[in-house]
Amino acid sequence: MIATTVTYPGTAVNIAGGNTDWVNPDNAKTEDAVYSTATLNNDNTDYLALTNFGFNIPSNAEIGNIKVEIKGYYTGAESTIFIREVPEYDAFKIESFQLTDTNAYHEVEATGDWWKDGTMTPSDVNNSNFGFAISTFTTTSTYYIDTIRVTVYYSLFSPLPTFYQ
Repeated sequence: MIATTVTYPGTAVNIAGGNTDWVNPDNAKTEDAVYSTATLNNDNTDYLALTNFGFNIPSNAEIGNIKVEIKGYYTGAESTIFIREVPEYDAFKIESFQLTDTNAYHEVEATGDWWKDGTMTPSDVNNSNFGFAISTFTTTSTYYIDTIRVTVYYSLFSPLPTFYQ
């Protein structure tokens, strides 16, 4: 498998879907200890959507795993963070995980067949709309997201020479 370099989003926005906004969503684009935050009180968050990763996977590649790393932490009551595919963030639940009360990376890895209609193509990953949305719900907590970074693993397949066809 070939791995892309670790890539950060070019776009981060709050998308309505819950009752609590992610404040300063742009802060989740870079790893710099400046956070996008959501403070909850018996509520759920909107989606923090991160897209425009700028991948350039060759068209003859087969997508394997996609590793998503979320750096952040929470204060207050613990809750599950849900990560979904963008732009279908309402339809597809990719994975869930727990943040800790320490600012650290939390890894979520999904195989290509967890995505979309069961396959992920290079054109899907290369599309500027490719990305992730995170949301959560809890009693009383504040969530701090420093950044989300992505690595895509893929294999290259060469066409058969004409004399084998």
